[in-house]
Amino acid sequence: MKEFFKTLKEIISILPKEKNTKLPFIVFLLFLQSIFEIIGLGAIFPVILSIFDTTFHIDNLIGKFIYEFLGFTHRNDLILFFSVCLLFLIIIKNILSLLIIKYCSKFSYSIYRDLAIKLHGAYYKKGFLFFTDTNSSTIWRDINQATFWFGSMQVMGALIIINEIILTLLICSAIVFYNFKVALLLAFLVFPPFYLFYMWVQKRSLNLGLQRKIIIPQLTKNYYQAIHGYTDIMISGKQTYFANKIKNKIKDLIEVEVESTVNNYAPSKIIETALMFSICAITIYGIYFLENTNEIISTLSLLAIAGYRLTPSINRIVTSLNSMTQTKWVFPIILENISNTLREKTKDIDLIFKNKLHLKKISFSYPNKKNKILDDFSLIINKGEKLGIKGESGSGKTTILNIILGFLSPTSGSYFIDDRELTQSTLASFRTKIGYVNQHVFLLDGTIKENIAFGIDDNDINIKFLETVLKQAKLWNVVKEMPNGINENIGENGVKLSGGQRQRIGIARALYQQAEILIFDEATSALDNITEREITNSIKNLTKSNLTIIIIAHRETSLKYCDRIIDLSKK
Repeated sequence: MKEFFKTLKEIISILPKEKNTKLPFIVFLLFLQSIFEIIGLGAIFPVILSIFDTTFHIDNLIGKFIYEFLGFTHRNDLILFFSVCLLFLIIIKNILSLLIIKYCSKFSYSIYRDLAIKLHGAYYKKGFLFFTDTNSSTIWRDINQATFWFGSMQVMGALIIINEIILTLLICSAIVFYNFKVALLLAFLVFPPFYLFYMWVQKRSLNLGLQRKIIIPQLTKNYYQAIHGYTDIMISGKQTYFANKIKNKIKDLIEVEVESTVNNYAPSKIIETALMFSICAITIYGIYFLENTNEIISTLSLLAIAGYRLTPSINRIVTSLNSMTQTKWVFPIILENISNTLREKTKDIDLIFKNKLHLKKISFSYPNKKNKILDDFSLIINKGEKLGIKGESGSGKTTILNIILGFLSPTSGSYFIDDRELTQSTLASFRTKIGYVNQHVFLLDGTIKENIAFGIDDNDINIKFLETVLKQAKLWNVVKEMPNGINENIGENGVKLSGGQRQRIGIARALYQQAEILIFDEATSALDNITEREITNSIKNLTKSNLTIIIIAHRETSLKYCDRIIDLSKK
């Protein structure tokens, strides 16, 4: 239990302040629930005694009082009375218990929600390089599964253990008070097997959790590759290869889950065996050493009732401890990112773009790489200018673009918008001024309208302005011919659109955002000559505006409407 209290301390350190303030009330509710359980158990005992003890209404003080007070004339009346009372108490107890369980579950899963949102924000703050270096399945595991398991396994598990410990202590106290011999018997025959079993599976449970941590992102990655690589997999005839990769990881996961399931079910079987051994021992003792059979009935009834409720309680404690041990790997992930989120709070400052973007003596090299992609590079882009950037692969086009976008910070040198340096506090404001169209425009599995008014609630979309930007992007005639117009679903990654139409969606999106700076990153490189010419003509129409346009391209034809072209191949 020492490990449990250590884990409990870690849970409390992670919980937000508003959740920590609710914990005393949650513990009070759990104590209340345990009291209800004790009352329910206590109500079973008079029913059993009134059935099996024929003199219960005469010899027992409580039985005699109720029998005479209510004017019963037959022992069956007393049995019926106790049975009805028991039924009523059980109904009330279960209703109240369900309400408490619902409240505790809401508390636990609200923690999952809050932490998932916090981790999502924390991972976005890690920046561009983090997302390029980290597999998406690992990010998904951390943001969704780590937080879900923290709420459902760690927090909910801790609450279950607290509840069951309270209940177990109350039951054991009641047994000690009622029959000390039975309490000793339970202490020697039931609790040692429970403790030995837990000590045996603890390390194994931790190992199972670590295996699951590794297997799940690998399995998710294999699924993603099989789904997104459908065309290439089918053409190359490699279905079996990718199916086997999935099959092998599922096999590994099944082995982990099977052993985990056995570990969770085993405690109840061990405790049940120990209780049956106790009942046999009491029966044998009663037959040979006790003359009063009522005492045997009383003792066996007490043991049966205690076992009836202690067995699931101890099983829940062990199962919850196993689950908490198996998901302990979530703590470093959550603790590290939550602490980073608290440290990295910055106040956003509004930034105005009036005159120019200025890269001043920029140098850049990627982490753990010696060679410099850029070395003492300077560039001024005037507002309203149409600038083209070309160069061979590795010449630094993408790096310059990512510095302009604020995804990469220079190793040395400075980046100014007018006379203000771009910093974390001005970055959010600056990005609202940028429209970005790349080679593979990111498209939602949604409608034309949702993809252009990107990230805007349906009720807040300006339909007239949407039509205007569709016309500017030379997409209006295409949309009009669709069965549902702007409400046409374009499928995952815009699978229902042509390459040129996907690029125009990107242009329309940038225009809808009323961007002041429009960046085309190899936007036409994957298109055929005719479609490239159409997109280039769409860009030509935009050059008549006061937009600042930056075009990065391999093809000279994509840059023909630029005011100025920088060739990075010519150092």
